[in-house]
Amino acid sequence: MRRMTLRRLEVFVAVVEAGGFRACSDLMDISPAAVSHHINQLEEEIGYPLFVRHRGRVGSLTERGAKAYAEAKTLLGHADSFKGVLGGMNRKSTRRVAVFADPILDSHLAKHIAAFVSEHPSINVQLQRSHFEEMVDALGTGRADIAYFYSAGPVSSIPSELAWSEPLSICAKCDHPIFSRQRLTWRDLREFPFVAPPVGTHFRRSVDSVLRKHDLEDYNVALESGNANIAREAVIGGYAVSAVITRYLDEDLTRSGVRALPMFEGELALDVRRAVRGDLGLDRATLELTSYLNEAAPAKRPRHASQVSTGYLK
Repeated sequence: MRRMTLRRLEVFVAVVEAGGFRACSDLMDISPAAVSHHINQLEEEIGYPLFVRHRGRVGSLTERGAKAYAEAKTLLGHADSFKGVLGGMNRKSTRRVAVFADPILDSHLAKHIAAFVSEHPSINVQLQRSHFEEMVDALGTGRADIAYFYSAGPVSSIPSELAWSEPLSICAKCDHPIFSRQRLTWRDLREFPFVAPPVGTHFRRSVDSVLRKHDLEDYNVALESGNANIAREAVIGGYAVSAVITRYLDEDLTRSGVRALPMFEGELALDVRRAVRGDLGLDRATLELTSYLNEAAPAKRPRHASQVSTGYLK
């Protein structure tokens, strides 16, 4: 069990006094995921719920939560007094680390970053959704410290390393004609309309370069969209086929009747690559964060010529 920290008590008190998790997030300038993480950890440590939870929202304090709030205020008051005694000592400054990530990646990274900042209060991590072209510019101008993006492999624009690999699946609506084929091959996929990322984007270049390895240079693109929701609706509606990151085949897609083509399972994968700003190679905060995220990453898989890097439904 982790030791209870003053930071968690500060977040707890802020949630109560601000009137909710989102208001606390705005007040303390931390992510909603970080607020939830602090409260969940605190409840686990003390052994009882602090808030009455209703469907889709957090309500008032429980009876024991109200007592815990009074005790937390007292403890934080003592802590402030103690800081006053040590007023001559310099406080440690907060180190800001800006992480830019592909929109599909940020939900995976957010929960691990929230856990990281709860254990490293002197490091302020800012996670920002971004597309590849913006990441290149942000790293060059110093706005980004670390970038995580999908790719077909190394890119010339920025030095990067393989963080992990994401398995992919070719998916379609369960009543799509593609499922009537008994022996479907890669070449057969040319006959069916696909939904794909826009031409000219890094993601589309990655898709096209790897599909060519499966003799799918001229695959049939019926819809181009950088909007994940539009792509989802095209597949759910049965209008198009798409490559989907396997672990994002969530209940919503499955419940809507979207299925993976079993004949291609295990053959596809997408690189998740990490780029760190050149002058931060030995920076302590950057090294601590990337090391932490390495531990949270799925196991790396060796890349093979047959692996396809596509998929942008989420």
